[in-house]
Amino acid sequence: MAKKGKGVHHNGSIELAKANTNERADLSYVWSEAQAMRDELVELRRDFHMHPELAHQETRTAKTIADYLRKLGDIEVTEGVGGTGVVGVLRGAGEGKTIMLRADMDALPIVEANDVPYHSLNHGVMHACGHDTHIAVALVAAKMVSLRRNHLRGKLKLCFQPAEEADGGAEDMIKQGVMDNPRVDRVIGFHVEGDLPVGKVGIRPGPQAAGVEEFVITVKGKGGHGAAPHETIDPILAAGHILTALQTIVSRNVDPVDKALVTVGKIEGGTAFNIIPDECRLTGTLRFFSEDTHKLLVKRLTEVARGVAKAMGGSADVYLNPGVTMIPVVNDPEVSEWLASVAARTVGSERVILTEQVMGGDDMALFLRDAPGCYPMIGGQNLKKGYSGLHRSSHFDIDEDCLPIALAMMAGGVLDYLG
Repeated sequence: MAKKGKGVHHNGSIELAKANTNERADLSYVWSEAQAMRDELVELRRDFHMHPELAHQETRTAKTIADYLRKLGDIEVTEGVGGTGVVGVLRGAGEGKTIMLRADMDALPIVEANDVPYHSLNHGVMHACGHDTHIAVALVAAKMVSLRRNHLRGKLKLCFQPAEEADGGAEDMIKQGVMDNPRVDRVIGFHVEGDLPVGKVGIRPGPQAAGVEEFVITVKGKGGHGAAPHETIDPILAAGHILTALQTIVSRNVDPVDKALVTVGKIEGGTAFNIIPDECRLTGTLRFFSEDTHKLLVKRLTEVARGVAKAMGGSADVYLNPGVTMIPVVNDPEVSEWLASVAARTVGSERVILTEQVMGGDDMALFLRDAPGCYPMIGGQNLKKGYSGLHRSSHFDIDEDCLPIALAMMAGGVLDYLG
C-alpha cells in the first residue's frame, strides 16, 4: 500500500459477516480447495519475492503473469496496459455481469535483510509491502475460477497493476480502458496487512484508507553571512516557525470528530554552516477522508505558510504535487456486506473483523471510484513465528498461512458473483 499508515483493528467478528449468510450459496468447498493449493501459492509468492521490480519496471513480473494466465487456456491476455500492466478476461459459459480482481505488482527500493531461502535476488529492491502475495493469490484465484468456467454466468477481468508504490499505475490503466470492454460492474482486491494477525480478515464499509496529497513549501528570504543575521531574512528560521504552526491545523481547524494529518518529512536548505541561504524547502503530506477536509487542509496550509513567512519578512510558495495526489479508498457498503458474507461462507465468520480507518493511501481508490467494490485487509502477522509485518521494513515478511485465506475470499467472491 503506497504511503503506508498503521491501522488499528477491533477484536471480534462483525455482524455484517453474518448477515443473510444462510440465504446465500454454499461456498465451503472453496476453503478446502484453497487449502489444497497452498503449495502453489507459496511457490508463486516466493518466486515473485525473489525477483522484485520497481514501479514501471515490472517486465519479468508481467511476463510471468501473462505466461501463467495463457497456460490456463481460457483467458484472453493483454499485455502492456498502462505500461507494464497485464489484463486477463475469463468468459463464463453464460451471459452476465463482470467482476474485476485487481493485484498490484511493484516493489520498493529497499535492501532486504531477511535471511530466508527466497531472499530478493535484485539487490536494493524488495517486496516490502506484500505485492508478491497479491499477485500469487490473484493468479491462483484465476486458476480456481477457470476450472468452473462452464458453470459461470458473466466474466472475470484480472487486473495486474504496475506502479502502485509510485504514481500513475491505476490511472494509466483506467485511461487505457481497463474498466471497459467488458465494463466492470464490481471490483475486489485485498491487501495483506502487517499489523493484523494471521487468520483475520478486516473489512470496513465506507472510507477505509486516507486520501493523500504531497506538498512542497518554498520559503524565500535574503541570504548572507551567518555572522550578520541582521542583514538577512533567514528562511531557515521562518521554516522552523512554519513547521510548528502547521501542527495547529489539525488541532484547531479540523473538526475533532474528523480524521486528518499534516506531516513534514523533509527540510532542505543551506550549503554551509556559516551561510544563511536565500531559501529553504519543506516537503510533506496531507491525509484526509473527505473532500471538504482536503480543501480545508490545503487552504490553511497555504495561509499558514504564507502568513508566517510574511510576518518574518520573507515569502512562501506552496506547491501541491499532482503526481502524488490520491483520493480516499471507499468501500461500497453493499459490496462490503456481500464480501464479508463470502468470507463467512469460506473461511468462517469468526475470522471477520471491522477494521479502523488507516492513514495510508492506495490507488485502489481509483478503481473503487469507477465501480462499486471492496478492498479487505488479510492478516499476515504472526509474532510467535517472527513475522512482525512492519511494512516498508527491510525485515518485512508474512506468515504464508494467510495465502489460502486470501485465495478463498478472492476466488469465493468471483464464484459467488458469477455463479
